[in-house]
Amino acid sequence: MISLFWSPKFVLPLPEGHPFPMIKYQLVRQQLIETSIVGEDSFIEPQPIDIEILRLVHSVNYLERLFSGTQTEAEIRRTGFPYSKAMIERERLICAAMVRAAESAFQSKISFNMAGGTHHAFSDFGSAYCIFNDMAVSARYVLKAGLVTRVMIVDLDVHQGNGTASIFTDEPNVFVFNMHGKSAFPLRKEKSNVDIELPDGVTDEQYLEILTKSLPVALDSFRPQIVLYQAGVDLLWCDKLGKLSLTLEGLRLRDRLVFETCVNRQIPVAVCVGGGYASNLQLIVDAHCNTVSEAVNVLNLCLQKH
Repeated sequence: MISLFWSPKFVLPLPEGHPFPMIKYQLVRQQLIETSIVGEDSFIEPQPIDIEILRLVHSVNYLERLFSGTQTEAEIRRTGFPYSKAMIERERLICAAMVRAAESAFQSKISFNMAGGTHHAFSDFGSAYCIFNDMAVSARYVLKAGLVTRVMIVDLDVHQGNGTASIFTDEPNVFVFNMHGKSAFPLRKEKSNVDIELPDGVTDEQYLEILTKSLPVALDSFRPQIVLYQAGVDLLWCDKLGKLSLTLEGLRLRDRLVFETCVNRQIPVAVCVGGGYASNLQLIVDAHCNTVSEAVNVLNLCLQKH
């Protein structure tokens, strides 16, 4: 059975007019259950991640400033979130959900952190709605725990995972595959193992052709023992922070391609849902639900074959 790591604390009230659609985490869970894509028993609530695990990626000084509430106003503004102890606990839960999803993926083949994708967090500062880098922490965790010796991060959010790329510069056991909008945030990109920059207006057909050619090559070259997949849905044609032109069906096919490509190679996948900023909240919810639906479909086909 597929495992979905989720907490009601993923949803916190934000100031009126804040652009981050935090309520989507509640709505996605609700829709997945109502449409019978998964049952309520598929959802598992994580506990906040241990600070020692955060230290695998984040500097002691940064963590001390976060937990003591001594960040500067500029640092807080850079994250895009108001500071509170509840927000820090939320971020610890999101990071824990990613670590748990990575552990679980070895049994279930595909597991989900039903939030996260916090790829703009660097080792010593947060940025753009990202405080702890959940994928970087999870990668370092599974390596340190001896579960694997090679991790690939496949980041298909419209924004480059600049924090992740920076953290793993010159780290041979982690391969970062970033495919993102060339003109999207961040303006200054970091260097990943693979960076594919897409021009504005890329369509479903163009996007899928590029991914179909590039992802298998990276997988077969590096031969990861687990993939951490950032499945952002801000590639939609109507997203306020992205400039690509994918449809819901295009995103569904993207997810199917990633899952089939990995499962056929017997590579477990831990997914984080990533960003989505369309004005129509229902489109964001539908897109995230489609990601889970495609994972379930791929796993069901795999079971039928065996």
